[in-house]
Amino acid sequence: MTKDGVCGSEYQVNMIHFQEILPERQLAWLIQRHKYAESALQKKEPWYVPLIDLFRLPIGYKPLIIQTLIFFAQNFAGVYITLFFAATFFQVSSRYSQKKQQW
Repeated sequence: MTKDGVCGSEYQVNMIHFQEILPERQLAWLIQRHKYAESALQKKEPWYVPLIDLFRLPIGYKPLIIQTLIFFAQNFAGVYITLFFAATFFQVSSRYSQKKQQW
């Protein structure tokens, strides 16, 4: 008996049961997507409808949202402006330091 009151054998049975359920669920999802794709081909939908359907799933829209948020954060933080003017800034500062040394 362990601390949480579950025997080692019960834990192993639960893990085996979980390992059997997960592949079955994945297979059921794949079969469902395949049937949907076949029905879409039979309906003669436009080419862009399956592409739009991909973005209805979390695996399609979550990375897009994260990428967009990172893009706006970089734009509003001024990273691109700093990189764009970095060369000019160092050129001007080196000229200023050279003039200062001449005095």
